[in-house]
Amino acid sequence: GHQGNPFQNMSYSEFADVQLISKDILWATTKSSYQKEENRKYIFHLHWVAPFLCKFSYEEARAKVDKTLRYFSWLRETLGWKLVWTIHNTLSHGCPHQDLEMTFRQGIANVADAIHVMCPETPQIVSPYYTLPAEKVVVIEHPSYGGVYQHSIKQSQARRILPGLAQTLDENHTVLLFFGVLRPYKGIVELLDAFEQLVPRNATASNYTLIVAGEPFAGEWGSPKDLDDIIARCT
Repeated sequence: GHQGNPFQNMSYSEFADVQLISKDILWATTKSSYQKEENRKYIFHLHWVAPFLCKFSYEEARAKVDKTLRYFSWLRETLGWKLVWTIHNTLSHGCPHQDLEMTFRQGIANVADAIHVMCPETPQIVSPYYTLPAEKVVVIEHPSYGGVYQHSIKQSQARRILPGLAQTLDENHTVLLFFGVLRPYKGIVELLDAFEQLVPRNATASNYTLIVAGEPFAGEWGSPKDLDDIIARCT
């Protein structure tokens, strides 16, 4: 199974009778990976492409884009595999080779048998960067995760165990929560700006508390000072 975000485990939960093989996308850059499976028919389901592009220099990434798109065509035309692509983001977050990613995504769209999007507006949203053939697009909305995570604590209990936040015991006090890995694209700076409009930093009392819980993704914050400023605003 996949660790962390349960999206993929949920997606494949109804395929109990189907053999599922999980591979990193870098597996797709080696033709020998496919040749070991030449006598079998597979559906190749592609998800995120960021690790493929962000780990290498521009020249290395360009070579891998060209090679992998050739392999995708080869596995479909020669091995008879099907290629399905789920689009999670318009472009990857923080990828240094945006033009290569646009080329790669367009190439995938061109060879894919089906393209899974999570809202009907996706083809229009991505259109400034690449084009999705309308006849390939299948809309299946993102799941809610309802029932996936354990929900065994009541709100009143959660308020009592918040460390050092006695004011949250008041049921009339509003507690706002931002949790998860802290990355710039998630809008943490904008959230703090908005909260400081609601509750100025020098306010001595407020009916609102914002809790930011998560580990900073240090490599995307520009400089240590930028991250230090964010942390200071959260205390």
